[in-house]
Amino acid sequence: MRISRSSPPRPEQCVLAESVPVSNRELVVLGTASQAPTRTRNHNGYFLRWDDEGVLFDPGEGTQRQMLLAGVTATQVNRICVSHFHGDHCLGLPGVVQRMSLDGVAHEVSVCFPADGDGVAIFRNLRYATLYHDRVTIRENPVTSGGVIAKTKAFRLAARKLDHPVPTVGYRLTEPDGRRMLRERLAAKGIEGPDVGRVQRDGRITTRTGETVRLQDVSAPRPGQKFAFVMDTRLCDAAFELALAVRNKAVSAYQQVMDLQF
Repeated sequence: MRISRSSPPRPEQCVLAESVPVSNRELVVLGTASQAPTRTRNHNGYFLRWDDEGVLFDPGEGTQRQMLLAGVTATQVNRICVSHFHGDHCLGLPGVVQRMSLDGVAHEVSVCFPADGDGVAIFRNLRYATLYHDRVTIRENPVTSGGVIAKTKAFRLAARKLDHPVPTVGYRLTEPDGRRMLRERLAAKGIEGPDVGRVQRDGRITTRTGETVRLQDVSAPRPGQKFAFVMDTRLCDAAFELALAVRNKAVSAYQQVMDLQF
């Protein structure tokens, strides 16, 4: 299932969305089952399309096939984020990584996961669970503490340790703040066509009448969108911090059992 601005989620999917204009962004839910899959629900798996970036969260068993059914290709995945190493959140890793090699994914793929509990060894055991021709470039990014763990032009990726019997982390993507162009102010200043791009790029422009117009004169602040991913945790400060940071901003994914574990 896809969760996007044009497709509001049903309550049972435990995914919250705000109707806010976005670029090419959607959450493709590949599975929501816990521990054991059912006839109608696959193990966990969530693909976040964020403009030109593709982030795969918690690929449980069967994720490779679910991606095929959902029209998500291995080449679209730039980053994999694992919350913890219980099987329903990571047993799909071997198949996904091997599919990347099979399809000849040319770009580097960063994989984030909890460092505690010998996380690097667990990840490598999953990555090399079977024999195959390993052709994909994987950059391991074990999460040792909270804070920003990656930066791109599109977002900052932060992680926080959660409260679960095994080492677990939650993730948050934050888009840089920007500005929203105001059509009526642009028209009042006689700015149109390519000149709109120039004032966005240069921060100011001199109109045909000789007036200097600044970007802030014809635009308004636009807070960057955010996405939070919180799984399998007891109630804790870090879970609330991740969740509240995205409230009324973007999309959040939570597992329903979070509210049942005390």
